[in-house]
Formats: sequence, structure tokens, C-alpha cells
Amino acid sequence: MSLIRKYIFEFYYDPNVTTSQKIKCDIKRVLELLDKISKTEKKWKMTRSERPTLAISSSTYDWKYETKLRDTSKLSKDALKRIYFTKAAVTAMMKKYDVKTVFGTEEKEADFFGKEVPALLIYKDSNFGYPRDVIPRIEKNKLVVIEEYLSEQLK
Repeated sequence: MSLIRKYIFEFYYDPNVTTSQKIKCDIKRVLELLDKISKTEKKWKMTRSERPTLAISSSTYDWKYETKLRDTSKLSKDALKRIYFTKAAVTAMMKKYDVKTVFGTEEKEADFFGKEVPALLIYKDSNFGYPRDVIPRIEKNKLVVIEEYLSEQLK
């Protein structure tokens, strides 16, 4: 018997914008990569220390990957800013990486979120409603972009 865990990849983008000018992102390529990921299943062996102390006999996790595509062309700027501030910005603050300048400017934080700059929010299981990761982001002075991140996940 194995435990089922789930990653959810939530992609916010405007289908009317084919390529982001501010941050490198080929939306068609991202959609292809997300499709591949959604068809992927992985098994990981757990060590004894990784198993909860509750009497769980399983020694593997089955990881399922789910993708959710969010069309932002129908969302207002206020709705997108609410998503940014309640999800992306909170995660970035907890993980100590920068999304402020990726999705906006110093003066206009979040102005490009999900529109001019597509966003990928990644959840692990339920994770209390907060994403585990936000892509694109600046981490340790390096820009992490969606295509490279997804390609790395498929290796």
C-alpha cells in the first residue's frame, strides 16, 4: 500500500498575451510542459525516519500532478492583486525570495501578475491554502523562470 500525495500547478496567464516581454516566458511551451507534468506519476521510497510515527506500513509515496489553468483575461486587476497579495507575496516572504520586482515595480507592486508576466503557483497537498512555490521569482540574485523550472521537474 502506498500513500498518495499531490502537487498542484496553478498557472495564471492571459491567453491574449503569447510571449511575456518583461520576463522570458513562452506560454505555448509552458502549456506543453504542464500537460506533460499532469501525465506524470512518480514513486518515492520513504526512509523509516520519513514515515510518520503513526503505524503506517507504507514505504512509498505515489505523487500525482494536477494542473489548473487560470485565464486572467476575465479577471479584474483587483482580483489579480488579491491573489498576488494573499498567495504569491505570502509565500515569497516566507521563502525569502523576491517576486515584487518580477510582477511589478517598486511603486506598482503586482501590476503585471498573471497578465504581462504569467505566474505559476505550486501547491503540495493542501498546504493550508498557501503555495509551496511561486515562479517566476528572484532567488539568490538569480531569476527562476517557469519554462526552466518545469523542464527541471521533468528530468
